Amino acid sequence: MNLLIIQDGPDALGGIQTLIVRFCEWLVESDHEPVVLVRSASTWGGMLPVGAKLVESGELLDLAYIPWRGASVRRRLGLSKPDAVFHFEFHTAMISYCLFGREEEPPRAVVGNFMPHFDFSDSHRLSGIMWRRFVRYYSEALDPSQRMFMSKPQLENLKSAFGEAIDGRVIPLPVDLRRYRNVGPNRSAKNLVTLCRLDPMKAYLIPLVEAIGRLRERGHEMTLEIFGDGELRVMIEESIRSLGASDWVFLRGSVEYGTLPEVFSSACAFVGMGTSLVEAAASGVPSIVALAHDSSGRTPGFFSECREVDLGDPVAGLTLVSFEEKIAELLEMDASGRESLSLSMRERAAQYDMASVFPAWMNLSAGAGPISKSTFLGYQIGLVKTVMALRGKLKRWF
Repeated sequence: MNLLIIQDGPDALGGIQTLIVRFCEWLVESDHEPVVLVRSASTWGGMLPVGAKLVESGELLDLAYIPWRGASVRRRLGLSKPDAVFHFEFHTAMISYCLFGREEEPPRAVVGNFMPHFDFSDSHRLSGIMWRRFVRYYSEALDPSQRMFMSKPQLENLKSAFGEAIDGRVIPLPVDLRRYRNVGPNRSAKNLVTLCRLDPMKAYLIPLVEAIGRLRERGHEMTLEIFGDGELRVMIEESIRSLGASDWVFLRGSVEYGTLPEVFSSACAFVGMGTSLVEAAASGVPSIVALAHDSSGRTPGFFSECREVDLGDPVAGLTLVSFEEKIAELLEMDASGRESLSLSMRERAAQYDMASVFPAWMNLSAGAGPISKSTFLGYQIGLVKTVMALRGKLKRWF
């Protein structure tokens, strides 16, 4: 099967990128032919397997959101019509429509909503208008057979925004557990690790630094390693300076995906969300769930304890405890308690084995509807995109 995978997220190594890499590896092993369309290829070098094709679109991707420019963009990128298209952000659903909507038999489309929640904050500027059009297209122009969620809270978030009529398929986050079968935590160390793109969504990082400081005041000689890069790094560096924490908080920058087993094997514990959370747990590392967009310094608990919230999705009514309290609970466990916790982490992570999850993705693709031809909404988005581009040019000229 020929599949096109479209991703228009930050140009940084994060959970979605590593997820696409795993998907492509599985697709190639299963004799499929994946093509990955991205805005920038700078962080993708060498990650995709032989047999997967990477197409860098650059600024052409902006034009791919405009219906009357889609056909020319498709020709310039040399894209042939695939059997199915997978999207990894809900707004990119428009791109399939623009690229292939004029086909007599357009390809099937699956649109994943893998973000912890929708953001409606920018409601007045042109970008806010366009954002609302994207949301409307995703919620109204696509049928439930095309929407895929990685957790129940993500689906419930959409229902709370658009009503109970909105629905979709919940399929767990797929992880290649084979990479972590022979990995284990460093039970003799007091080194806590977190790994993520340093994005404002990861607001838990600042209170995590502060929690480690309080644990040290209580006599626990903890250190914290933060792997990743992004705009939040400046705030973390300021927090380190203000706490005098340079001797026990270390910013390690970006890390090669292939070295993650080594990173996890150096840790006595992990704090995070999304892909890295599942991978750490699959390594047997006691893993504590962090919540997206949350700066309270609290957690719903160990990954093995969390059934309703497992990827960092905000959920109303959760019982939360402080990072400090949960990490202290781990540090005070005896050897048998830690061994039992490590085993429960691996058992919990087993639910995300890509060997069973990716076939479910393909089954969903086989039954998904074709690309929506919502002309009215599509042209609304295209018009706003065009006005935004003209405004940008006028600002440069004047």
